[in-house]
Amino acid sequence: MSFLNFFTEKVKAQGICSIEFRSDGYAIACASEPISARQNILFCDFFPHRIDKQIKDSLNRLVEQYSLFDMDCNIVLPPDFYRLFLLKKPNVPEAEYKSAMRWQVKEMIEFPLEDAVVDIFYPAPEIKHYSHELFVVVAQNSFLVTRAKLLKECHLNPVSVDIREFSIRNLVNVFGNPKETTLVLDMHEKHCLIVFVKEEQVYFSRRVNAGLDSLRNTANQSNLYLEIKRSLAYYQAELKQLKPEKLLFTPKAQDNKLLLENLANELEFHFEMMDLNLLDKQQKMPMEKQEKCFSVCGGIFRKEQQ
Repeated sequence: MSFLNFFTEKVKAQGICSIEFRSDGYAIACASEPISARQNILFCDFFPHRIDKQIKDSLNRLVEQYSLFDMDCNIVLPPDFYRLFLLKKPNVPEAEYKSAMRWQVKEMIEFPLEDAVVDIFYPAPEIKHYSHELFVVVAQNSFLVTRAKLLKECHLNPVSVDIREFSIRNLVNVFGNPKETTLVLDMHEKHCLIVFVKEEQVYFSRRVNAGLDSLRNTANQSNLYLEIKRSLAYYQAELKQLKPEKLLFTPKAQDNKLLLENLANELEFHFEMMDLNLLDKQQKMPMEKQEKCFSVCGGIFRKEQQ
């Protein structure tokens, strides 16, 4: 599916850009065509611009420099810009699911329902535990409309919106064997996004309020261990899935390798880092830049059937 598909523009086949508007700036990655080959990446970068005029000036320079005129653009939302729920299917025809879900999430969001855009995606059919449930994503329509307008003014063609979990899933497919089950720990200072990916699908996702600061504080380490173990237990016992074959950390955690080793040992995993330099060996990225460009690199590997 094309997540949050409220754009009416026709998809072109000349390439793809992926952009993430963050609170501290924006990240962008571009590929010469809808890519399956790593070497087709044109560039990726982060710019600390938050004011619209600065963003537009910067984007216009990039469009001119790399000849990106009218290139399709995928917006990737940071976790703070959307909510992801697992909810029971409403007792209505399938074509009416989205409309019905709007009313279910009314009390769960922090902005008016009139400003909400809602989309759904289905759990993996293999998970019988979820056979009567749907994943529901809610974002703020006004934010997306203003960002789409800005992109059009910069001669880019906004066609789709993704969430962080989808970017992670896309990169798991690039970095490893899609048939394997992979546990990804997307570590941040105050939280951790726990994502289980199998057969090119997000099987389970959970955000916990414990992150790198918990790892650095010996007294709080057990909180993060407990939350991850609880997620693993749920994945295996309730969803009837085997223990993941692989544990991956996203680039943000790179500077805390000793702590990650301790965490992996506690969880009885061998771990690997998701190093974006493996995507394009011609362009070396420091870890700080990888952390800021991580989502958009996943965004350029999106598939239309999402």
